[in-house]
Amino acid sequence: MIKPDITKFNYQAIINFIKKFLSFFWKHLKVSSAIIFVVLPSIFIIFYIVVERTEFPIMEKSLSQNLVQTKNLDNRQKGAILVSSITSQLERELNSTLGWSANDIGPTKFLDNRNNRQKGVIYATKLLTQFFSTNIAKLGKGEEENPDLQAARDTYFVYQPSKYWFPSSERQYNLGIKKIFKYKKDLLAGKAVYNLRTDDVYKLLKFMTSENFLGEPLGRLNQHNEEQSFADLDDQIYYAQGVVLVVRDFVETLLALYPEYLTKGGQDNFKSALRDMRLIATFNPMVVLGGKHDSMLPDHRTKMNKYFFTLIERLNDIAESINR
Repeated sequence: MIKPDITKFNYQAIINFIKKFLSFFWKHLKVSSAIIFVVLPSIFIIFYIVVERTEFPIMEKSLSQNLVQTKNLDNRQKGAILVSSITSQLERELNSTLGWSANDIGPTKFLDNRNNRQKGVIYATKLLTQFFSTNIAKLGKGEEENPDLQAARDTYFVYQPSKYWFPSSERQYNLGIKKIFKYKKDLLAGKAVYNLRTDDVYKLLKFMTSENFLGEPLGRLNQHNEEQSFADLDDQIYYAQGVVLVVRDFVETLLALYPEYLTKGGQDNFKSALRDMRLIATFNPMVVLGGKHDSMLPDHRTKMNKYFFTLIERLNDIAESINR
C-alpha cells in the first residue's frame, strides 16, 4: 500500500482558509448582531411610537356615534347602548394594531405601559358586567340572571389577562364580547330584560367608588415609592388609567342617555368628574418619576392619586344627590 507523502501537504493553505472563514464569520456576525440587537429593536420602537395610542381624551367613535340622537330611543335601545359602553375599551384593545399584548411572549411583552392598561381595562369590564347582569338586566332580585351576561362575567371575563394559551385570554374575552352581543340582540328583539331604576344608578355609583372598584387602583397608587422599584412605578399609573377608561365611557354614556341625572346629581359634580377622568385618560409622562420627600423631581403617582381621589369624591356626591 502506498502511503501519502505528508511532507508535501500544504498546511499553509489550510491555515489561510481557516483565517478567511473566521474573518468572514466575524464580519457577518457583527452585521447579524447589529441587525438583531440594534436595527430590529429600533424598527419595532419606531413602529410602536407611530401606531400605538397612549392618550384617550374622548370615547371611541363607534360608541359616540350611538349617542348623537338619544331623544327618541326606547328603553331597549338605551339598554343596548349602555351595555356596549362596558366593552368598548376591551374591544379597542383586542382590535388594536398590536392586539392583546398583556399575555405576549415576544417583544410586546416589554410594553409594560400598554400591558398594564389592558389589565385595568379587563378588571373594570368584568366588574361593570357583573353589576349590569345582577342588577340592571333583571326585573327583581329573585329573577335569574340573563345566561349570556352571566357566562360573560363568570366564565370569560374572569380569565387571567396574562394567560397565553390553553386557551388564550384574548380568545376568552372575544367569546365574552360575543355573549354581550347576544344579549343586546335578544334585548332589541324583546327577549331579554333591561330595567334601570334610580336606585340602581345610586347603587352603581356607590359600587364604582367602593374599595373593590376604583378603590383598588387607588390603593395601588397609594403605595409608598420606597416599596416600588423604579421600573414598576409606572405600572400602577397605567393600570389605573385602564380602569378609568372603562368607567369614563360608561358614565358619559349613562349621562347622554339619561340627562335628567344632571339636575339630580348636580351639573358641577358631573363636570368635575368628567374632567378628572379626562386628565387620567390623557396622563402620559415621557418618564414616570417618583420624587421622594423634598426631592426636586416630580412624583407622578401622587398626581394620578390626586385625580383619582377627586373623581371618587365627585361620584360619591352625585350618588348622594340622586338618593335624596
